[in-house]
Amino acid sequence: MTSSDKTCSKCAAKVAPSDTVCIECGAPLTPDTEEDSTRLTTGIVAPPSVGGAGAGMAEAGETSEKTRLRVFDEQLAEKLQKERPAILVLAAISLVVAVVLTSAANDFLQRIDGFSAITDMDLAVLRAKRFDMFSDPQLLFIITGGLALAGYLCGVGEAFRFVAACRGIAAVKAGQPPTIVGVTILTRVGLLIAAVLFPPLGIIVGIIFKLTNSNELKELGSQMIYLALLAVAIVLVSVLWDVMAEMARARKPLSSLTPR
Repeated sequence: MTSSDKTCSKCAAKVAPSDTVCIECGAPLTPDTEEDSTRLTTGIVAPPSVGGAGAGMAEAGETSEKTRLRVFDEQLAEKLQKERPAILVLAAISLVVAVVLTSAANDFLQRIDGFSAITDMDLAVLRAKRFDMFSDPQLLFIITGGLALAGYLCGVGEAFRFVAACRGIAAVKAGQPPTIVGVTILTRVGLLIAAVLFPPLGIIVGIIFKLTNSNELKELGSQMIYLALLAVAIVLVSVLWDVMAEMARARKPLSSLTPR
């Protein structure tokens, strides 16, 4: 692999030959050649192959490592600056969807006469309905209520991520190293809940995450796809089990061939 084709071993993003930290995920990098290593340790500044704030210019008394880190921080701040509107929109959409689903869950709760109906729910009766189970108000309350919770988690998680991005940008402006902003635990849990309760959404979003260059999103996408497929498999096995049980009950006993 040539120097121009150097990529991060963690997220596979393209990096400059002299980079020691990936701009996408913050993972440490190793210079490709001894010449790169010598250049970093002796203080000779080489302009990075990527553009961005700073353009690789060293300040007075600044070593090449500090220059590279400063340029990386400024580029990360620019990246966060561009991502902030999308993060804010995702947070708003998640919260709006959560409010709508909360209203729907409340309607189903009133139809089943309160939470006591959930604790008294007969799984055997529900399984006997087969695919008509998804019209059962008890199950619909669980699904809509769970999706509403997932929406709130994603909305709050993205709001925290927006605040973290603002702090990272402010830290760079103050000359301090920023914190790498990734998917929050709240957003991760919310997406996994949504994948279980609404498998088509989990599969679609999981595939989208798998196509990104971020290892973090690829891992989350894989988890969403696995959980969604597991939920589908559980429903299919449950329906198949009920069909087989009904066939066994309908089967007539074999008549005796021995004459009396």
